[in-house]
Amino acid sequence: PPPDGFSLSRSRGPYSTHNGPWYDRIDGDRFERGFWVLERHCTSFGLVHGGLICSFLDALLAGQSYRVAGKMGVTIDLHTHFLAMAHAGDWVQGDAKVTRHAGDLVFVEGRAFVKDRDIAHGHAIFKLMNRSRPA
Repeated sequence: PPPDGFSLSRSRGPYSTHNGPWYDRIDGDRFERGFWVLERHCTSFGLVHGGLICSFLDALLAGQSYRVAGKMGVTIDLHTHFLAMAHAGDWVQGDAKVTRHAGDLVFVEGRAFVKDRDIAHGHAIFKLMNRSRPA
């Protein structure tokens, strides 16, 4: 089971459902997402695949953009900086914050970490869409 306060993400599309499961926790203005690193998330060396970390950060940052802007956005720019490794069995957690909201653009930064060790930082720009989130 995930740590206290986390529940299975309800905002998953087919891609993240396939790559998860991911769990969310909302505490006031703070939005967090996490997942257990499963064997299928790993390279042949037993390390979480960098592509999964990129996908995780993209979804985390997009979730925070939606929470602040109230509209769905599409990623138009994403940067990921890998800092350390995660292994099968690790709980990877992330948090994010909006740094700027200008018109239909939202700028978000966040991090993924295992315990007290950051494994990746990311920042992204989302272009808001004029449609609501699908049910």
